[in-house]
Amino acid sequence: MKPIKFPKPPVGNWFNAADPKDVVALYPLDKAHFDVNPAVSEYREVDNPTENKHGATGYLSDKTVAKRVYDGLT
Repeated sequence: MKPIKFPKPPVGNWFNAADPKDVVALYPLDKAHFDVNPAVSEYREVDNPTENKHGATGYLSDKTVAKRVYDGLT
């Protein structure tokens, strides 16, 4: 796998949300697993109600995720 790199500007910070049962988001984007600099803001408390636990609509139903998306767009 190619190493994960922090997105170039205009991205100022990276917010990574995950449901603990989402096998695609199995590992946090932290120094223990990936060499991402600067550090990624991790939120691993999503309770994704979709059947596969990786569905975008399930992530967007989480209030913290929805607020971060909203704030990023306004």
